[in-house]
Amino acid sequence: MVNSLKKDVNLRMMFKCALLFLILVGFVGNSAITTSYDLPIDVLAIVDDEYGANAPEIISTFRSFGWNVTIAGLKETVISCNFYGNTPLNTNVLISNIGDITVYDCVSVLPGLSHVNLLSSQIALDLIKDAADANLVVSGWCTGVRVLAYADVIDGKNVTGDTAFIADYEAAGATYVGFVLPVIDGNIVTGVKSNAWQGHMCCAIGKAIGIFEDDLPVMGEVTVEFLYPTHPDIVTISVELSDASGIQTPKIRIYELNETTGERLSDYPAYKEDLIQNQPGIYGVEILMDIGLYTVDIKIIDNYYNELAIEDLVQIEISSETTEESSWSVISLFLVCILIPMVAYVRKMKQN
Repeated sequence: MVNSLKKDVNLRMMFKCALLFLILVGFVGNSAITTSYDLPIDVLAIVDDEYGANAPEIISTFRSFGWNVTIAGLKETVISCNFYGNTPLNTNVLISNIGDITVYDCVSVLPGLSHVNLLSSQIALDLIKDAADANLVVSGWCTGVRVLAYADVIDGKNVTGDTAFIADYEAAGATYVGFVLPVIDGNIVTGVKSNAWQGHMCCAIGKAIGIFEDDLPVMGEVTVEFLYPTHPDIVTISVELSDASGIQTPKIRIYELNETTGERLSDYPAYKEDLIQNQPGIYGVEILMDIGLYTVDIKIIDNYYNELAIEDLVQIEISSETTEESSWSVISLFLVCILIPMVAYVRKMKQN
């Protein structure tokens, strides 16, 4: 039963993958990043004391895009806000030691509680002003937009930012457009919700620099394996994925089907799983599943939010016969590994 089940699943899967391959080759093509810059991009990330909990994550997200990040501050070590546990963060360069700002493609002021040191440092404000005047992309995250206002780089620009400082933005000559997704106005990029909209902000910075790609992620081979004979109800799903800008965590949703009609029993998935990258280009997950017939949907989003969503990627069947065979296999293994040695031990004792 298990062998025939695996063969049936594999046949269905091969057909779907062949169809998907034709679709992807015909309509997607090879994903590529379009840019007038030489990759990778160099970002100067400016931090201050009482930096926000999202600042280290933003730096990691920059790097996930393949960008080089230099952390700059007025001190060699800055301390986070209380919410982030007063955590120290070492800078790579002092702002006072930066000579030619044009070696960077972007200057980004990361979020923080007050930015009190930056706001009172003419050296820091002049650096940001020089970057904007040199037509580098200058970005402010949430409260960091206030620093851009003090640096006098948002005059005549549309901006978003922390609502507590709207008066500062308007006093600097900017138009506050609301608490919205990142705003690009020329070489100035502003954003809010540094956690939930972090990826959107990075995309906006990339687009302002001149880096973008609008191709869908490319999916290659899909495999479904059962841990037979011991656990045929444990299923491993692996998917080969690639994209020029990088892939966010792929997600699968598994729906139970009516075994007679093949229709979904519910609009809500029986299982929701993230696919984890376990080797370059291969994403997978191991799932313990109940008896039943299932179909798998997948959603893949790249770092520029191009989305590939496929329904009914493959069907998986877990039957009572396979789990019964599994139980018998475990019992047999117990007899071989435990009972036979025990019998041999008893016989040896009788001989003695």
